[in-house]
Order: sequence, then C-alpha cells, then structure tokens
Amino acid sequence: MTRIFTTDSAPPNETTEYWVDALCDAYVKLSCEPLDVGSDKPFEGHIHQNQISAVDVSIVKGSAQNVQRTRPLIARSAEDVFIVSIQAQGRSLILQDNREAELQPGDFAMYDSTRPYSLLYPDGLHQITLKVPRQLLIAQLPNAESLTAMKVSGLKGAGHLMINMIRTLLADIDDLDPISYDAISASVVDILTAGLRSLGKDTPPPLSTLANYHVQRIQAYVREHLHEPSLSVQSTAQALQLSISSIYRILESQGVTLSDWIWTQRLDRCRRDLADPLLVNLTVTQIGFRWGFSDASHLSRMFKRVYGLGPRDFRVRTLGSAQA
Repeated sequence: MTRIFTTDSAPPNETTEYWVDALCDAYVKLSCEPLDVGSDKPFEGHIHQNQISAVDVSIVKGSAQNVQRTRPLIARSAEDVFIVSIQAQGRSLILQDNREAELQPGDFAMYDSTRPYSLLYPDGLHQITLKVPRQLLIAQLPNAESLTAMKVSGLKGAGHLMINMIRTLLADIDDLDPISYDAISASVVDILTAGLRSLGKDTPPPLSTLANYHVQRIQAYVREHLHEPSLSVQSTAQALQLSISSIYRILESQGVTLSDWIWTQRLDRCRRDLADPLLVNLTVTQIGFRWGFSDASHLSRMFKRVYGLGPRDFRVRTLGSAQA
C-alpha cells in the first residue's frame, strides 16, 4: 500500500498544521516547529510511504524544522515502534536518551517511539525512513532500546549494505509482487539488525558459558511447547527445574522478558503460516490455535499491534485474495 502526503494541497496559511497531521498519520504523534519563520519561502513537506508487510518505508522531504515527541504526546498515543532515519541530503540531529547523533548523507540512526526524542533539520528535511514494530526488531536484537540516537555509517560494512538494499528496494518497489512482501520485510529487518550490531562497543558483553547454556535451554523448551496454551514462565521454570527469579535473571541480558518472547515467537509462527500457500485450508483461528492462542480476538489484537494489520488482511495481502 502506498500513501502520499503533501502540503501542496493545503492552503498557504495552514501548511504547518497540515504537515503535523501528516507526520502523525504516517509515523506517531509529533509536534513540529518550522525553523525558517522569517523566510519568504513557504513551508512545505512531502511523504511518499510504502507499507511492505510489517515495515513502512518512506521518502520524506521538507523545509527546515524541529520535530519533537514529548511525554504528553506519548501519553496520548499507543504507538510502539522503532523509526530509522537514513540521511539522503543535508544534515540532521537526533536526540534521545541523553545521546545525540549528527547524520550526514549516507548515515542512519534509530529512535524509539515510547520515549521522548527531538529531530532537528537545520538544512531542510530529506531522508528515507523505516518504521518497524518493536517486537519485530526486539526478537532479533534484544538490546535495541540501548542503541537509540547512535550513528551508523553507511560508507562501509553492514550499514553500507543496508543503505544500498533500501535504495534498490525503493527503485524497484512498483514492480514488486505483493506475495514477496513478507520475505522482503524480513530481509529489511535482518539487514537493519546487522547494521545496528556494528555498534559493537555499545552492545552488552557476551554471556558466560553457563548463562548462555541456560538461555539456549529456555528458548529450546519454549519453541518445542509453543503450541500449548498453558505455556508460561511458571511452567517453563518448573520443567527446567529453575526458579522464576533465575529465569528473569538469566534473560535480563537479552533485554526481553520470557513472557514477551513467548508471545513474539507465537506471533512469528502465525505470521509464517498465514503467508504459506500450502496452509490456505486452515482458518486464521485454526492457525492461532496451532501456536497456543486460545482466543481469536487476542490473536487479532496482538497481530495488528506488531505487524500493522490484522491476520486476515495480512494473509490477503501476502497471498492475494484468490488464495486467501
């Protein structure tokens, strides 16, 4: 799905208000302050947004401005995403968690919608942005929350690969078959994860051999029992002869609780089955039951929160209305 927002259609004296509404619609609740207030040049902004399965990819252009996500705005909305800004032209400043990332063309950085941040575009706004559901990234990069407002260079390594992949994706997006969206979305998250992992000095130290052994045991047990609605922190602790406090302590370094990880894995298995043309004979409810959901409405709410659309809509978009 493609959405276009532009101030070209707004009355000249209402462009800023229109732009704020566009930002809120395309991303999260935000405020915006134009920086060229005394300029004769009118304020303008344009967003070309493509939804590729669970990930939104946008090209954003606009006048010089300061964008903020404040605590009151966070309190008024429930968006739970990571946003990645890839600098296309000019420079920008991202401030979050007492850190500051200055981006030049080719650099990128990430910020978290659940905490306040500021975005400064003194030379005007020209970026490519990715909007990724939190659980989708946390599942691969548990310490993602600690990597906000940290610059990743797009000149070399995984950062360079990511920049090239996103640019190629945008160039070819009109020719993509929707049936490939799920795989492309997963690839985008994979390469983003690789780029963020290049911030090695800021990632947690490796687990001890014993701690890693227990992490592997816990995760293996959960994967084997995902289909059981009764699977929980308590049942896992009992089966592995660990205390609940030990499980929380062991997984602390992973940056995610066991309960959250269980639901993330269940949703991921449901997503895969919904995208599998060999399983079109199964209803959404049956797929949910296969992976431990005992309530279809619960599956629908959680799936939409993570992937941006309900399971039935996701299946239709991925497989096409004929197969779904």
